[in-house]
Amino acid sequence: MTRESRLAFEPIPIAMAALVALTLAMPLRWWTLGLSAIALTALMLGGLRRARGLDSALTATIALSIVDAIVLGYAAFALMRPGVFGPVTRLGYPLLVASGLRLEGGAWLVLLCGLVSLVPSLFSDGRKITL
Repeated sequence: MTRESRLAFEPIPIAMAALVALTLAMPLRWWTLGLSAIALTALMLGGLRRARGLDSALTATIALSIVDAIVLGYAAFALMRPGVFGPVTRLGYPLLVASGLRLEGGAWLVLLCGLVSLVPSLFSDGRKITL
């Protein structure tokens, strides 16, 4: 197997997709929000540092960071104003309730984030995207 025919494994986007899935399922507490924010920041900085130029790994890192930041933003709002989204108990539920996605939509969100995390592994042939 030559170097060109192997898939390049990109761990940061996959870890970020896993973080999105874990964030949706964690209990709605300030400490879980803080841990998720720290993990998001670490993965985002690691992904931005690892990606060189505008390639698929950088794009996936940015996209997954935005999704997780929105989830955490809704969770912070729900913690500051208890009851505004109803009786939510998980960190990702405020986003799912506010957007109307519900649990089925949350499953689709996790699936789509997983697909986005695989894009860098499938399309990393060394070419850079130029604007």
